[in-house]
Amino acid sequence: MVILAFLGPCLRTLDNPALYHAIRQAAKDKSAGAVVAFYVEDPTQRLPGKAFTWWTRKSLPKLRKQLEELRVPLFCLRAPYPRIAEVLVSTALPFSAVHVNRRWGGTTQDEDTRFAEIWAHAGIEQRVHTAHTLHEPWEIQTGQGQPYRVYTAFSKHFANISPQLLEEPPCAPEDEDGQAYTRMEHALTEQKDITVLDWARPSSEFQEPWAAAFPWTPGSDEAHRVLQAFMDHALATYKDARDIPFEAGTSRLSPYLAHGEISPHRVLSAVRRARSAGSTSKSFIESTHTFERELVWREFNYHLLYHQPDLATRNHNVQWDAFSWAEVASPAQLKQEKGCAPASSEAMYARAMYDCWRSGHTGIPLVDAGMRQLWKMGWMHNRVRMVVASFLVKNLRIHWRLGEEWFWDTLVDADPASNPGNWQWVAGTGADAAPFFRIFNPARQADRFDERCAYVRQWVDELKSTSTSDIAEMYEHPKRSVASAMASPSPASLWVKRSDDAERTDMSKTSLFRPSMVAMAEPTYRAAMVDLKKSRSTTLEHYQKRKNSSESPRVKQMKLT
Repeated sequence: MVILAFLGPCLRTLDNPALYHAIRQAAKDKSAGAVVAFYVEDPTQRLPGKAFTWWTRKSLPKLRKQLEELRVPLFCLRAPYPRIAEVLVSTALPFSAVHVNRRWGGTTQDEDTRFAEIWAHAGIEQRVHTAHTLHEPWEIQTGQGQPYRVYTAFSKHFANISPQLLEEPPCAPEDEDGQAYTRMEHALTEQKDITVLDWARPSSEFQEPWAAAFPWTPGSDEAHRVLQAFMDHALATYKDARDIPFEAGTSRLSPYLAHGEISPHRVLSAVRRARSAGSTSKSFIESTHTFERELVWREFNYHLLYHQPDLATRNHNVQWDAFSWAEVASPAQLKQEKGCAPASSEAMYARAMYDCWRSGHTGIPLVDAGMRQLWKMGWMHNRVRMVVASFLVKNLRIHWRLGEEWFWDTLVDADPASNPGNWQWVAGTGADAAPFFRIFNPARQADRFDERCAYVRQWVDELKSTSTSDIAEMYEHPKRSVASAMASPSPASLWVKRSDDAERTDMSKTSLFRPSMVAMAEPTYRAAMVDLKKSRSTTLEHYQKRKNSSESPRVKQMKLT
């Protein structure tokens, strides 16, 4: 007999319900058999970005080693859940139960329903567990039985939610003859539509060149060390220090939570224990509550994702479907592919601005520091995330989906709920969103949270020896418009000439921007590509038009590439 444990997004052994209950069932009923675990990347869903995958590939060998100590072998596969079930059922092995950690977003609910039906049809019991959140997203409802759209009301439910902790599971019974694992391995590896991820026992360490400077150590052991360090050194001052990007005032737990290397129940429990047993000072207690609210904000985004599985592609507030976002030239238009309509001058401007934003070469110091930190670390301070997102959406008027896609690919903590949920919050299109007319002013944010420009100097090499007053001037007195960005080549860019410019506008006669690599320093820092005051005024005009045209026909969502 065999018990299966599908781990979902949880790369840990402690507080892992599917694993825990599978092993407990096997230990209680000796006839239930051995336990086999599965880590699955489902190609029918949104696959993780590159930085997130870098982390996963580092973490999987550590997880395998921990599971081996529990006598639980691990399959690492890329395939749809239902397809895996079909293949395993066809082996006619005597499965006694299947334990599954829930997943959310995309079409996972439909896929998981099919997955359950296959096991049920074969007469095999399936038990589903919630492992990645503190609550069941469908259990918390408004008085009218609807999902919450306002965080404050939603958060009140968590005062009565107690952390659910599981002890480390015991060793599972051995698969005495090893035939069950061998038969499953043979059946799975011979399928052309199932990929076995070679990160169980990699022949060499997984390391992408662009991740060479990443300062992270993935794995559940490190997750608990980071939690303890935060509790010991940063929790007491979290309320104020979390907003200072140059200081180590945040927990740095987000990648570990996103990869399921530590349970949110374990983190919440640690914070509440500290509050009850620690200092009675008002500032300490306020800091613990502030951090707990951040955990609940993560829950709120999962609440939204459960009720809107396409949160990453569709405005939560459908009124924004008709908003006039800037048209951005596509990669096909940049390459002038045959049969592709040429981009307008405005679309080329927008593409240049978007690519300068991605590479951290906008000329706005705080924005560029954040984008370069993102490239160098695979992570960005949360205060600066809000600033760079607001700049893209509200100063450049570029669709939030383009920003969300870039973060999805470059963040090691690119959570499927928090990433789109936070982008929609900043854009004004989401639940409990910041109004569109609320724009994060980079100059004011820098003055409040990076007064001495320490953060900017840390990440923007060209400004290391620039005075604080001169850096401040860069926000208030931009010398030129976006044309300066397109006329002054950067080592972070590849520039090409248009050959068919005979009847084009002045814009089409200039060099056109293409990204090649990002986050490289320039010998001379470029003049700001955007006039902050002017762009803010222009954006608010578009906002007002949308607000005043409630009867305007909705436009289709633009296809973003």
